[in-house]
Amino acid sequence: VAEDVLIEVTLDGRRLWEWHLLPRIPYNRSWFGFFPDEVRDLKQRFPNSTAVDWTHVNSIYWDYDEDCVYINSRHLDTFYKVDRKSGDVVWSVGRTGSLRQTNVSGHQVPSLFWHAHAVTKVGPAEFLVFDNNNHNLQHPPDLGTTRSCTTTKRETKCVLANTYGSHLVRLAVDPHRRTASDVWRWESPAAYFAPYHGDADVLPGGNIVGTFPGRDCLVEVHPPSNAIVWQLCARGSSRNSSKSQDGSLFALESTRVLRWPLVMPVADRSHVDVHPLHNSTRLARVTLSHANGPPPNLTVHMWNTFPQRYTANATLGIFSKGGQLLRSTPVRLQPDWRPTPLTIALTGLLGAGMDTWVAGNSTGSAEADEAGDGACGNVYALRLQLQVPQFQVKRGPVAADRG
Repeated sequence: VAEDVLIEVTLDGRRLWEWHLLPRIPYNRSWFGFFPDEVRDLKQRFPNSTAVDWTHVNSIYWDYDEDCVYINSRHLDTFYKVDRKSGDVVWSVGRTGSLRQTNVSGHQVPSLFWHAHAVTKVGPAEFLVFDNNNHNLQHPPDLGTTRSCTTTKRETKCVLANTYGSHLVRLAVDPHRRTASDVWRWESPAAYFAPYHGDADVLPGGNIVGTFPGRDCLVEVHPPSNAIVWQLCARGSSRNSSKSQDGSLFALESTRVLRWPLVMPVADRSHVDVHPLHNSTRLARVTLSHANGPPPNLTVHMWNTFPQRYTANATLGIFSKGGQLLRSTPVRLQPDWRPTPLTIALTGLLGAGMDTWVAGNSTGSAEADEAGDGACGNVYALRLQLQVPQFQVKRGPVAADRG
């Protein structure tokens, strides 16, 4: 039986922590499917071995703040929460998991995903999963028969006949009630079906981007409408031709990054109204209500330039339009692009007659509109700027700076 092992090492190769899977998840013949493609994959890597690829762990998520590790087993259709200090499996979700699972309709199901990848924690008890929907035991047994194969110098690849798509799944875990449930699910068109690999990430603002290797496509979806708002498919991929994929390009995963930290106001309909101004820079016009005077507070959401795995220190500075620092507030940016909210007290910062703000990320800041919209001639201008320390890695025995 092939065993997966987690090992943490320093930059100079010294082992700090090690976790073996077999003692915690003992081999169980009845759990393993022995699908032909899984046996073939192991034989290709180890031609002389008779070992069974028992778990096939394909993703690791290290929660620095909680000091635990989440690992996903493709072949057991299950992901596990592992306590780093004790090494114990706290709970598990999936076909062989310890939690009761329910779909979006509230009905109990044997698993919320099949041969999944890219398990990511996106909230205190919420996870995003790329559900390949491959070898789904709830589907007809003939699903997955080969349709056509292409041979290159390196290997032979076959496109699977399939009437289902792969899924982007957001699920919630309640460890006290011992339950896991669908929060949101999007099924791709059948042409995007990915039997192997795949990735899913949440973006600032809540959209989800999925990487579909079966068609070399990135797809951004807007929950809860499930509308595709953006997509990018590689030229020459099977998505854009009737031919099978030739193996020249295989998109395994993707990560979106921003040029500057992002600050966006949250619309409070009693005081603030937000309107899109320019899609390329994600600017928004925020109009403050004059019915009862300017609001005392303004709430903003903040994101780092990339979805870091840890809580990061940052500083939100409030400046006058002339550049004078009026207030500086330390903030702790949430990991994995979870929105970090902050309510700014405007008392003492607003002048009489302030009416219009403009917020944007083209310079990593949110600032007031100098000209206004003509409703009122007097505009008091402020600028919000989010500053994040530069990410650095120090070589040698000194720990990496995760700031």
